[in-house]
Amino acid sequence: MTPPRAADSSLWARLESFDLDGTASFSFTQRLARENNWTQSFAQRVVLEYKRFVFLAATCEHPVTPSDEVDQAWHLHLLYTRSYWDGLCGQVLGFPLHHGPTQGGAAEGKKFGDWYSRTLQAYQAAFTTAPPADIWPAAAVRFGEAPHFRRINLRRHWLLPRPGWPFRINSRLGLALLATLLLVSCTARLPLNPLNWYGTDFLILFWTLGVVLLTLAFWLRSQASGPADEFQGQPLSVYEVARLANNGRRVADGALAALVYEGKLELVGHQKIQRTAAPPPTDPYERSVWNLVTDSGWSDLEAVRQQASRPVIQSLQELDSSLMHKGLLLPPQRRQQLNRLPFFTALALGAFGLAKVCVGVMRHRPVGYLLISLLLLAAVAGLSLYHYSSWKTRRGARVLRLAEEEVRADHYRSALSGRMVALSVSLFGLSELSKLGLESMATMFRPPNDSGTGMSSDGSSSSSDSGSSGDSGCGSSGCGGCGGD
Repeated sequence: MTPPRAADSSLWARLESFDLDGTASFSFTQRLARENNWTQSFAQRVVLEYKRFVFLAATCEHPVTPSDEVDQAWHLHLLYTRSYWDGLCGQVLGFPLHHGPTQGGAAEGKKFGDWYSRTLQAYQAAFTTAPPADIWPAAAVRFGEAPHFRRINLRRHWLLPRPGWPFRINSRLGLALLATLLLVSCTARLPLNPLNWYGTDFLILFWTLGVVLLTLAFWLRSQASGPADEFQGQPLSVYEVARLANNGRRVADGALAALVYEGKLELVGHQKIQRTAAPPPTDPYERSVWNLVTDSGWSDLEAVRQQASRPVIQSLQELDSSLMHKGLLLPPQRRQQLNRLPFFTALALGAFGLAKVCVGVMRHRPVGYLLISLLLLAAVAGLSLYHYSSWKTRRGARVLRLAEEEVRADHYRSALSGRMVALSVSLFGLSELSKLGLESMATMFRPPNDSGTGMSSDGSSSSSDSGSSGDSGCGSSGCGGCGGD
């Protein structure tokens, strides 16, 4: 990705080709991945973002501050003194780029927060794309988590993830809940220990808890997915909308259907696809999908579909980054955190039921209905967590609802187009092709294990779903700051 200004293009070319790994058997990128417990591919992405940060530090007319991930690469590179001072600063930049910690205090925190926000804006302007959100998070996340990092010896300590709880119960609510529990306990006709309750009473309690607690867990998770305010930005692209729907699972189907409809790809028999003589598509994601089809002969449709859905596809990563920066898609870590709430709720209910099964077996009491209840709980929880797992924010859900309404309305007032085909399939499933009058395409797209009931490819029916201030050695470039410790 080349910066727009021609005067800076040679600098970016030097930075992009600057080799931090060399021929070492244990390379810079491998060390960065090991010390931060990252995958090799993520560490390679961080190295690229580190180079982009150095470019901003060299060309911006204001100080810049890296994300914590980029700062880790900067810290490590400073240990490679010859590579950093002779190679990067001496040969590539032509001036020293210094790094220093914050002096602490509220004023310093505000200063680095402002620098970081300006850095994100400068990144967007220089590279004409939003910085990837998993490497460049929002300022509140970047400076909210930085003070909590510690260096740990894994030979002496075990690391366990701290359970995420995105909700707070104030003292008044906590006291009210405690008083309610005590009142119920004092007036109950049954023993205080539910494990001593008999079959019917325990089953009523178990399913009441299941319905109430799981409903509450999913509701709380939804409320923690951000505000449901109106999106004020520019209209989304076709595949940004498609990526929001159905946890992003249908975006590949939408692109394939659009490419076939526009004549850039051709279905050859059932589950086979090939390129045509038409020029390749211009949309970045469609071009990625088109490139997955071999340029000679045919390709397996299901294999192309699966490859086009993999998160390693660069155009898919760019779609996700754009949606996250617009506040429409939840970052991966936030999704995992929110999904833990219904998961652990179901797990606690299951453990409660299993404890009663053990008590019943020891007392030679029938437990068949309770075992059936546990199996039903597992099935309901599994389906709910798969089909309704956290993906988009509530703002994103609102955007998606409006898009669904618009596409439904356009079915009756607009001529059919590749855009309409892509959106219809992504939002409502492959069965929508039949409603668009593309029955033969729907039949050929249908997965081999489909019984022909008009189900979508995912098996669901058609529905919507740190640093320093500028050093004099940097001149007017502003140097870099990390704002960390």
